[in-house]
Amino acid sequence: MHLSEAVAAWENDVDADALTDQQTKRVYVSLYQTHLPKLDDAGIVEYDRDSGAVALADAVDELDTYLPNGSDDEIPWQMLYLALAAVGLLLYVATMTFSLMPLSVLGIVLLALFGVLAAAQYQLSRRR
Repeated sequence: MHLSEAVAAWENDVDADALTDQQTKRVYVSLYQTHLPKLDDAGIVEYDRDSGAVALADAVDELDTYLPNGSDDEIPWQMLYLALAAVGLLLYVATMTFSLMPLSVLGIVLLALFGVLAAAQYQLSRRR
């Protein structure tokens, strides 16, 4: 399978056998004219325009810093922030209904919780 077929199949979410010529050609042209020369200039791949050969360069390992590794042990930060928003809404409703605490105290508590969560996310991302 050629690189353009693999990318086209991935982009269109179909098997390579189900690709149309137009889908494959569109990807081939963009790879040939734009993406592969830029990746070659950046030192990510070694691209021989005459033969069409493409190989990963040593610098590709540097991309691991910026790309997700797909591991299951990652913390679902968006869910933690969503939970914090939900707790904040519930506390707000409870405060307005039962006068549990002044709104200024509620605001400070929620801001502090948000700050702790953001700091934890920052520190864990720096360690990676």
